[in-house]
Amino acid sequence: MSKLDAPGTEASWREPTDDEIEEAAGWIVSGDLSGRFGHGLTEMFVVDDGRQLPEAKLQVLYAYWQELFAKHDGRPSREHVDVLAILPAAGNVLLLDSLRDGFDARYRVYGSGIANYAGRDWTGATVSEMNAVTRTSLSLMYRACYRAVYRARFALFTQHVSPSWLSARSWRRLILPLFAGDGACSGFLVGNIPVDVRPLDDTQQALQKSILGGTAKA
Repeated sequence: MSKLDAPGTEASWREPTDDEIEEAAGWIVSGDLSGRFGHGLTEMFVVDDGRQLPEAKLQVLYAYWQELFAKHDGRPSREHVDVLAILPAAGNVLLLDSLRDGFDARYRVYGSGIANYAGRDWTGATVSEMNAVTRTSLSLMYRACYRAVYRARFALFTQHVSPSWLSARSWRRLILPLFAGDGACSGFLVGNIPVDVRPLDDTQQALQKSILGGTAKA
């Protein structure tokens, strides 16, 4: 399988297969990441201390998840998440349901502080459906991260470069597993922070609108 290169909208894009997602999730779980996802992925690591995180909102979210983890016997669920308890980070929070053992996921909550810079509110869509619209070369990375967190039940931080038609130049993301009563990973609590936001010019706004539909976000 060839490595995916610079982020952007690819005319030759295709959806990653489950075998490719599983292989890439294995890279993440094993820590064998050197160049695996191309230079669009700038940082990735398993989080075991909130001080590792470069964003205050992500530190708040991680500390809250740790509290839930301790309170609910290592099995915090989506029902345990109270957005009011994480108000400093609430606009940058995603809640996803795991689908097909983590090979896909569906957005149930999509924070306004993310949607404003993502060009669209993806509530109700799956990660695969979003990727099929945006057609970025980091589609495999998105899918593999959720599968890896599903498998290993760890907290995962990533930073990756955005397509040129988004106002955030990059995103810092924290993925935290949520659980069903039987201990299986049933979903994900995610913090996502836009980095180095700048206004889009007319060409970039037109491109965003042609890709995402609706009114482009400047």
